[in-house]
Amino acid sequence: MAGGPDRTRKTPEEFAPARERRYVYGGSSSRPAGPGPTRKNVRGISRKISTSTLLLVMFGVGGASVLYISNLVAINRLSDEVNQLRKHYEDIVNANLIIQQQINSKSTWEKINSAAAEKLAMRPAQAPPAWFDVDWEKIHELEAKRN
Repeated sequence: MAGGPDRTRKTPEEFAPARERRYVYGGSSSRPAGPGPTRKNVRGISRKISTSTLLLVMFGVGGASVLYISNLVAINRLSDEVNQLRKHYEDIVNANLIIQQQINSKSTWEKINSAAAEKLAMRPAQAPPAWFDVDWEKIHELEAKRN
């Protein structure tokens, strides 16, 4: 081994054609082998999120969106029902006001007197009503006799 270069080791120039060929599928390089920079091995892209985690997140987001949309639909239905009930309440209040107005117009003293005179042949009293006292002892006595 003395006196000459060690031939068991290859120089970097001797490795270049083989190194260049391994990046091309056909085994031949489109670039001629020779001096120049060689391409380095590029590490493959590793997934930071597994496929099952991605699917789980997608189904979770889908489920959440379905629940959100169903909640919106339920709120819209309840809103429509509240509006219908509010309209029904206003209709009832209006009907009550109309009936109350009719009662007030028919319960005036003149209307009652004229209806009593025409339909029942009644006339107003000539003398004011007289007040009298009730004898409660006499009432209790009469009730005791009746029983």
